[in-house]
Amino acid sequence: MLLDARLLLFYQRCNRRAFLDVYEDPSRQDQASDYLHKLMRDSWEHHQTVLNEWNYHQIKYIREDWQAGADATRELMLQGVDCIHKGVLLYPDDRGVTLLSRPDLLVKCSTSTVPEKSDLGAWSYIPHQIKLGKRPKLDYQIVAAFHAWVLAQVQGLMPETSILILRGRSDYQVNLAKLQDRFLQTLNACIQMLLSRTEPEVFISRQRCNLCRWYSSCYATAKSELHLSLLAGVSQSRYDDLQTLGLTTTESLSAVDPAVLEPVWSRPIAQQLVLQAKSTLTGKALVKSDLTLLPVAPVEIYFDIEAEPQLHLDYLLGLLVVDRSSGTDRFYPLLAEQPADDQLIWEQFLELVWRYPSAPIFHFCDYEVKTVRRLARRYQTAAPQWEPLITRLEDVHQLVTQGAILPVESYSLKSIARWVGFEWRDSDASGAQSLYWYDQWQKTGDRAFCEAIVRYNEDDCRATQRVKDWLWTFLREKRTDTLADYNQVSLNPAELGNSGEIALMKIFAHTGFTKTIDNLTADPSKLTDLAKRNPLRILVAEDNAVSQKVILRILERLGYSADVVSTGLEVLSALYQKSYDLILMDIQMPEMDGLTATKYICQQWQLPVRPRIVAMTAGAMPNDRQKCLSPGMEDYITKPIKVEALQSALKRCFQEVQTPESSQTESRYMRLYSSPKRSHNRILGVG
Repeated sequence: MLLDARLLLFYQRCNRRAFLDVYEDPSRQDQASDYLHKLMRDSWEHHQTVLNEWNYHQIKYIREDWQAGADATRELMLQGVDCIHKGVLLYPDDRGVTLLSRPDLLVKCSTSTVPEKSDLGAWSYIPHQIKLGKRPKLDYQIVAAFHAWVLAQVQGLMPETSILILRGRSDYQVNLAKLQDRFLQTLNACIQMLLSRTEPEVFISRQRCNLCRWYSSCYATAKSELHLSLLAGVSQSRYDDLQTLGLTTTESLSAVDPAVLEPVWSRPIAQQLVLQAKSTLTGKALVKSDLTLLPVAPVEIYFDIEAEPQLHLDYLLGLLVVDRSSGTDRFYPLLAEQPADDQLIWEQFLELVWRYPSAPIFHFCDYEVKTVRRLARRYQTAAPQWEPLITRLEDVHQLVTQGAILPVESYSLKSIARWVGFEWRDSDASGAQSLYWYDQWQKTGDRAFCEAIVRYNEDDCRATQRVKDWLWTFLREKRTDTLADYNQVSLNPAELGNSGEIALMKIFAHTGFTKTIDNLTADPSKLTDLAKRNPLRILVAEDNAVSQKVILRILERLGYSADVVSTGLEVLSALYQKSYDLILMDIQMPEMDGLTATKYICQQWQLPVRPRIVAMTAGAMPNDRQKCLSPGMEDYITKPIKVEALQSALKRCFQEVQTPESSQTESRYMRLYSSPKRSHNRILGVG
């Protein structure tokens, strides 16, 4: 049995892969992807570039006649040639395994300064490995140690080091003495696995498995076993810990008390894993305890990058601009048709995003944030042009993982978007495939490759929008459910008897609203006449669930129905979906407070088109009132809400909206959006 450097490299990355390479039928492998072919070609080209700098001897022997190759290599070594390319080194291990080493280069060095001589004479050799990567990764170093160790058996002297020739970096000298124990442990474990013929357990790790040609075979095995590695968040180390705890199935993990896991992991991780198992078993999304709502704005931008991170090349900056006011969107593919054009598309990117200075910029994961910072530094962009963008960037991946648990195997964009029903036009498209397309575009000039890249990037932007919209709806519905189920008390006055009124008073006793409820129960028959005399379409903006229920209860007893939202951003979203006469606006709300929302509304719409805004605040000082009225609010009431104060505010609002224009057949909604472009320009301060 032969054990070479390639097999040892794969063993470090996945022991199962090494086993399958030796014992499994190779016809069961997946076809090599276009991207894998590209990597192999890039590696070969890098090898040729490095080899062009060396004068070397090439070993000649019949392919896979390793003994003949080893004999020819030793002959050249005995001659003392300066450099040998792809020499063959063999060492028969006493366990029946032959170690095969084929260093990219064997470079001669003098041993005149070393007391111990090699079997070759006054010289010895040092192995050099050419690697496409830029970093001396541990698995590279273990392989370098393997070449050095086999070479030592052949030349009778351990080389002082083993060299890694990395792309774009100076040569890296491996510390063999420091690595010796780790290398021998890895080598012996690999030999033991191969000799025992015991197939290692499957474990799916997409980051590690995505280029492996055994992936489909292993994934099918994992699915048939309902393997825990298919559960999002279960890493190899966490899987080992779960095995130690006797939790070997998704069912057993879903049923465990998270406290059982807390001695091993922190409470958030323990709770996350248990909830992930529950979600996977039920096939339903679960909301986390923190119901964080996403920003919603009249104009939103969705941003995705196609890049080669290893080369710091960002060749496509894709922007999907969604204008909710007009119900339109437009995709902007900023493509660097040549790598040197990346500065041009960066400048185009800045110009485009600043056309919409208030628009949040949604992206998926943190690469876009890092890239904005990196490009700004590279091209010495003035701080005012890029630093404010960082605060506008919203990571949808982070928002999803903070807000919900999904029955998906990973929280990648593809997994989540496909779960919510989105499909890419090119089903096999991926970031890796995009790199292949760009490489082919550079080599062939065939614009079909450019078009494929643009199509894939646009789909990524639209998938990000779909995921964000789904999450916004999901969390909003869950918050609404929480409000409706808060005490399972009906809000219908006809269904509320004395017991219902008492229940409401108990609910609100700690909020300071008990007197308000008492006032409502005094003579309810007279209160409902107000809405008949003064009909209004009302939106309540209040983030506190108890306060929401109180305000809705008061309005209901006054004869009004109302919609309710929880943030200033939700106010803006609601205004683009429905027409209102009045907004009862809380001042302190998450994501966007009431004052900021009011400023935005007043910038976009002028009276009498826009709704009247009445502040609701606990502040009762004169300066509090002025603080509310300055941004453009028309009225002001304090908490706890007094029925009389609210009645007066409603009456004043009704009198103000009774203008000739508001009595016309055309709805306020149509007037709001009859000229969205002009309205949008007003927000930007132009036109």
